[in-house]
Amino acid sequence: MNLIKKRIKLSKRIKEKEVSKVTSKSQTWSLDVLIAASVFIAGIIIFFYIITTSGDKGVTDMLSTESELIPEHLISGDESGAGDITLVIGNRVDSERLKVLINMSYDELKSKLGIRSDFCIHFEDEDGNIIDLDDRPDKTQYSIGNPKLNITLVNETGEKVVIPCGSST
Repeated sequence: MNLIKKRIKLSKRIKEKEVSKVTSKSQTWSLDVLIAASVFIAGIIIFFYIITTSGDKGVTDMLSTESELIPEHLISGDESGAGDITLVIGNRVDSERLKVLINMSYDELKSKLGIRSDFCIHFEDEDGNIIDLDDRPDKTQYSIGNPKLNITLVNETGEKVVIPCGSST
C-alpha cells in the first residue's frame, strides 16, 4: 500500500512539474507576443507621426501666404488704394488695366506681385464658366500666368480642351 501511495505522489509531482512547465512556457510565449505587438504598434505610430509632421510645412505656408498676396495686389476697394497692377476696383474689372496685365511678361508680373511660386489667374462667371479676358474678336485669352500650368475647359460639344495658362488663340 505504501508503494502505491509513493507512486501516486510521484505521479502527482510529475504532473505538477509538467503543468508548471506548460504554464511558464505559455507565459513566456504571451510575453513575447505582447512585446512584439507593442513594438509593431510603436512603429506604426512613429511612421504616421513622421509622415504627418515632416510634410513640407514651410512650402505649404509659403503657398498659402502667396495665394493671399495675389488678390491683395489685384483687388482694391476704391481708386485711391489701387496699385499699378490692380485689376478690380470696387466691384468692376478695369479693362485698360487688364490689357496692361495681359501684355506684361510673366516674369515681370511675378516680380510685381512679389511671389516666387507659379500662378495662373482667370476669371469665372456666376455659372463657373471661364471668361475671355481679351475683348478683341480675333483673339481669345482665358488666363494670365505661367504657360507651364494648364486650364482644362469643356467646349460646347462636351469635350475637354487643355489650354496652357496665359496663351491666346
